[in-house]
Amino acid sequence: DDCRVTRVARFCVDIGAWDGKHLSNTYNLLCNPESEGGTSEKWKGLLVEANTERFEELERLHRPFQNLCLRHCVSCLEDLGDEEETMAWSNSLPSILHREKKRILSCMYEEDVTSDLVPIIDFLCIDVDGTDYWLLKDALIMFSEGSIDIYVICCEFNPTMPDDLIYIQERSDSVRHGSSLSALCELANHYGFVLVGALLIFSIL
Repeated sequence: DDCRVTRVARFCVDIGAWDGKHLSNTYNLLCNPESEGGTSEKWKGLLVEANTERFEELERLHRPFQNLCLRHCVSCLEDLGDEEETMAWSNSLPSILHREKKRILSCMYEEDVTSDLVPIIDFLCIDVDGTDYWLLKDALIMFSEGSIDIYVICCEFNPTMPDDLIYIQERSDSVRHGSSLSALCELANHYGFVLVGALLIFSIL
């Protein structure tokens, strides 16, 4: 952390947050009363959900904790110049994190900070039932470019696939096959992350 500023909260990003509580990997971090001045460390977060009904529940839950909630279907498409892909790219993970950078930093630091600081994502959770591999890749590219820092990642994989199978679903927002655990591990290894655990359908990197 920058020695000139005081960090007041750890930060997580939850992509595919559902209602914020059901099978949530971030609920205990963000909605724990102890995180507001108790013995536990304080956490703030950015939560993204596509479903309108679930998003309303998510926003209602997190409003008292002043966490950032966005209703988006996060796209995995690249911006290759095609009009449809360019529109989808505006809802990509890199685009969302870039737009929300100032608000993310304001959650993390006590002082007003400049945009020169790199947001630190202490915990990144990706749970979107299909395009998880590609969203993870987008995040890791940002990490490698120095746009964000990431400490721990939780990413969904398809548990029906054999452990030694490297299967990467096509880069499409309409395909919901998911990718194999080995594929996620191979991707993570390329960017300096390693598998430290697997929990039914989630890899911990």
